[in-house]
Amino acid sequence: MVDSYGTETHADNVINLFRRDHLGGIRPRYSTIDALTMFDAQRRLRRKEYNIDRILPHSLFAIEDLAFNAIFIRANDHLATIAKSLRLDLPGELQERIQLSREAFEELWDPYTSMYYSRDFVTHKLITEPTVAALLPLYAGCISKERAEVLVKSIENERLFGPTHPLPSTPVSSPWFDPYTYWQGPTWLNINWLVADGLKRYGFKHHAGAIVDSSLELLETDNFHEYFNPITGEPLGAPNFSWTAAVALDWLKTTK
Repeated sequence: MVDSYGTETHADNVINLFRRDHLGGIRPRYSTIDALTMFDAQRRLRRKEYNIDRILPHSLFAIEDLAFNAIFIRANDHLATIAKSLRLDLPGELQERIQLSREAFEELWDPYTSMYYSRDFVTHKLITEPTVAALLPLYAGCISKERAEVLVKSIENERLFGPTHPLPSTPVSSPWFDPYTYWQGPTWLNINWLVADGLKRYGFKHHAGAIVDSSLELLETDNFHEYFNPITGEPLGAPNFSWTAAVALDWLKTTK
């Protein structure tokens, strides 16, 4: 654990003997406190056998996740497209639930900060700490063009999601931002793929192209690392990462 001076304590040294996440060094890893918190959450889930009906009624930590719901809504659209191509009708109840999910998504919008957030399942309060998930409503495709334009402005802002190598997983201006720490600042190309796809469908083709070009530039001298420093472009995490290679192949195929 880290003391008030930012140095590791004896407890950290002991716990480090048992941690397995040594790839890439200590700096990108979660802190000991965060790692123990996640371990405790995992232990609670395992004890309840991952049964959602047992988890939610007594949960101390349950999140209505913005990224998950954005991807879920887009997946529903794909399902409807597949059904149409097969000349099949989706069940009426399913269609109603799909529409309900699109309408409920707007409850994650905060008018005071003009941004989308995840929400605490227990308190129903928005978790107003911005992350790159705030841009995934573009991928969902269910928000208005006006709100899409608001999100695009945050991509243009170098103090938010527009540094040299976008898109950072946490805004550059956030007190939590660290260009090295896992999901706390680094740029991930799978996220860039989702956002670029949404931008194109909303008509922001120039912005989408800029993200794709910037992403591919990161790979010119790199062997498909897991994630990257959004300020310097330094490759981080595991090398030869499959989803980095997968999105690169898709971009190269579609831009020819």
